[in-house]
Amino acid sequence: MAESKSHRKQVKDALADEYLQTALTRAAAAYKLARQTAMDGFDLPAAQDEVRAVKERSIADMDALFARFKAEAERVGAVVHEAKDGEEAADIIRKLAEERGVKLIAKSKSMLTEEIELNPRLAKAGLDVVETTSANGSSSSPERNPRISPHRRCTRPRADRRALLQSNVQGHRRRHSQAR
Repeated sequence: MAESKSHRKQVKDALADEYLQTALTRAAAAYKLARQTAMDGFDLPAAQDEVRAVKERSIADMDALFARFKAEAERVGAVVHEAKDGEEAADIIRKLAEERGVKLIAKSKSMLTEEIELNPRLAKAGLDVVETTSANGSSSSPERNPRISPHRRCTRPRADRRALLQSNVQGHRRRHSQAR
């Protein structure tokens, strides 16, 4: 209850702060003008129609697009595996992991792997799955996704990150001072 009273006081104080209110009014007006300027000449309905048309063409041409993807991926050294369903996909990954002695799988979060229930299938096969949720490599919280081991993270411990950042900054300073 104390947090609630504290929050109400913060809101009341913010509403009474004339400088904050002026800044918010200016920011709202500036945002509206900036958005209008950015969207000036942009035909949203035409863009939506274009995106829809590309999506429909892609769906209609799915086999050819996949063949092109596979050929280009293999040309640069990738191995493309095809699976008819979730069970077969998990089996391919399990076999690859077994051949290489791998027990920990790091994978990106995707709707496809959710739909084919890949994580529980891999866990059932004895593999530990860490699922990253964003481009920066942060991992899913096991509290939000109970299928992920609570002891696995894709992030560095805070002390390691601090040391890495410090060494990067010091290295940058050295390079910068030497360049002068």
